[in-house]
Amino acid sequence: MQDRASPERAIQGEDVVSNETSPSVAVDANPQLMTVEQVAQYFQLAPSTVYHWLCDGRLRHVKLGSAVRVRRQDLDRFVLQRLRQNGKGQKHESGNGAVSA
Repeated sequence: MQDRASPERAIQGEDVVSNETSPSVAVDANPQLMTVEQVAQYFQLAPSTVYHWLCDGRLRHVKLGSAVRVRRQDLDRFVLQRLRQNGKGQKHESGNGAVSA
């Protein structure tokens, strides 16, 4: 039996031992590298929306071969930037035509 670490876990600096006779996947509740699908689930959006953010440069990502991953710190930065943009004096129009800051 040989111990092997998965590539994603190795990137995250974690040691994972897998048993070849009964493979199991350790699931990290707060992964450092997230798939597009995980990001979409996190935001409760369609994966296509996340791909749009990646393609137009709004959300930074890492390509590992053909795999696309988003670093957790880039995701957190993305959210903080959107919060700042939405809070800086932007005026929103309510349904009755009134404008609020």
